[in-house]
Amino acid sequence: MVKIRILKEQQMSDAEQMTIDSILKEKSVISFDFDNTLVKSFPDIDDDGELIYINGGSNAAMIRLMSDLIDDPSKKVYLVTSRNQEADERVPETSIETMLNKLNLSPDGFFYTNGNRKVTKLEELGVQIHFDDDVKEHEALKGSEIQVFYPDDFLEDTMNVSKVVAVTLDNKVLLLKRTDTGEFDLPGGHGKDGETAAYTAIRETQEETALELFGIKQISTKKVTFQGRDEQITYFYAKLNEMSEVLKNEINLDTNENSEFYFVDPQFIDDFMSNATQNLKNMGNSIKSLTVDEQMEPFQKKMAKGYSKKKKITIGQGGNKYVSPAYSEKPSYERAKSAPVGFGGSLEELLTEIEFDLSKLVMRDTLCPGVWVGEKIIPEIRKKLLQIAEDFVEDTPIEGRVEDITFTGSLAGYNYYDGSDIDLHILVDFDENDELVQQLMNALRINWNNSHDIFVEGHEVEIYVQDANEKHYSSGVFSLQDDKWLQKPVRDEVEIDKNAVVNKAKGISDEIDAIQDDYDAERYEEVQNTARRLREKLKKMRSTGLEDEGIYSVENLAFKLLRNSGQIGKLMSFQSDAYDKSLGYGQKNKIKVNIIKNLDEKKKKRRKKRKKTRFHGVYYPYGGLQDTFGGSSSGDGGDGGGGE
Repeated sequence: MVKIRILKEQQMSDAEQMTIDSILKEKSVISFDFDNTLVKSFPDIDDDGELIYINGGSNAAMIRLMSDLIDDPSKKVYLVTSRNQEADERVPETSIETMLNKLNLSPDGFFYTNGNRKVTKLEELGVQIHFDDDVKEHEALKGSEIQVFYPDDFLEDTMNVSKVVAVTLDNKVLLLKRTDTGEFDLPGGHGKDGETAAYTAIRETQEETALELFGIKQISTKKVTFQGRDEQITYFYAKLNEMSEVLKNEINLDTNENSEFYFVDPQFIDDFMSNATQNLKNMGNSIKSLTVDEQMEPFQKKMAKGYSKKKKITIGQGGNKYVSPAYSEKPSYERAKSAPVGFGGSLEELLTEIEFDLSKLVMRDTLCPGVWVGEKIIPEIRKKLLQIAEDFVEDTPIEGRVEDITFTGSLAGYNYYDGSDIDLHILVDFDENDELVQQLMNALRINWNNSHDIFVEGHEVEIYVQDANEKHYSSGVFSLQDDKWLQKPVRDEVEIDKNAVVNKAKGISDEIDAIQDDYDAERYEEVQNTARRLREKLKKMRSTGLEDEGIYSVENLAFKLLRNSGQIGKLMSFQSDAYDKSLGYGQKNKIKVNIIKNLDEKKKKRRKKRKKTRFHGVYYPYGGLQDTFGGSSSGDGGDGGGGE
């Protein structure tokens, strides 16, 4: 059950009244979101591995405002939530109706959007002003006549600061580089009136990086004087529920506060201390004490135990406000592809949980609002994408030969999701003599994509060099050069024969696994021949499916399932390893050749190999032998909230 702490009712301050009056003016229809707009809470996992929601405080300003507006007969006041109605009503003690009664609020009506964006319902109700904490709701309302405001903007910052040591499942610590000072820092910032210190850490981390924290626990508190202000800093430890490689693609940095991010192995934290904030230095010893055995394994066990319930809620069968189930049938609740080693699954499970995350196949009502206004691309984004393409093409063999630059993929259609890439295609009229040029450009674009992390509205830009004579399969194709649609996307619902996809993928998967016998018997030529045959079979299968039924064909989806389950990578490894083995000769001992730039570097490498003296204790440069997590302390050792 979510326990609600309701702040004492009181009249609005003069400052609050003036601010609200200037916004409302003559507006008569106002609406509010519920979760983290009126009442704050955050999900976590208890000691039994069960999903729970922890009280994070409340927004007294929003509660008072809604109460005053309800009492005003000239106003219509609605509550519009993206919670799933069926799931919400299934748990009466935490339902919105119950919470509104506890808050003594009786709006003119409240409505569920069941995981969909609220814009359609708000327009239907004639809403003029809406209060909502979700940045995606703000993006969806761009271009409409509805004004939308963040509820926390009406709260004062407190002198309480929360900072968090956020650790990935592969035991890397998230560090941020502050935009204002260029120093390395921990996520976090100043609290808002009415919220708990733990909620501040979670909210600030999400605002700065768009990442969610779990398993949060307090390390210590410290009273400091910073720029003449007396502040209390609370340090937390928390988990990021993904591996660092996955999070690199999911992080969406607020560059107004931080310019860069790093996932750092705790043993290398010293490398960042010469340019660190005092908050990071204060946590230096705690970070160096993090070990895989002590921190990662217990959390993984706990997450594995509670993951099934958490996933049910995520897909709309519990108290989550974002996503509703896309299909009536029940998917697998086993661990998905981003899980740590040991949480595997069959092809059937991978079908549901990896490529076919059901939310990825839900058709949206509009094109991505962060990229498009209606069916028009945002001019600044078009300009940026053209610049990226031009920079890539410069000084390459295709310079001067580009016929068009197109934007394609799911973000050029209605089936986009948060992890969708911006597919930037550079079209060139290759002829039969350009085979080597095509191979070179493919290598160059792979190197470019690996060397650059360019994000536009939170979506990574991926470059492709496409033969203008080849047909490209996508829901939509937009010419950036001509600023027009070459193929307008159509909002069609998708029906997938999942059994057919699994059966087709499983047949080829079994053939790939069978190669192991030839490899173990050292029949390397047979391995190479089989691998080449299967790769050609995969190519023809996918091509046939795309031509016949498009991107949602059984053949194309089977290919993606094999790719995302690791089977295609396994096939390519078999072929490569068999080639290496077939050309090897003699003993297995390897001769390692090192090219040393200078004698000093050679000496350094020798020194690294010397056996170091082992101590029974652990010494840290920031305070000698210490416990992993200290208790409360006070002094002038902090540097304020940073990232406010």
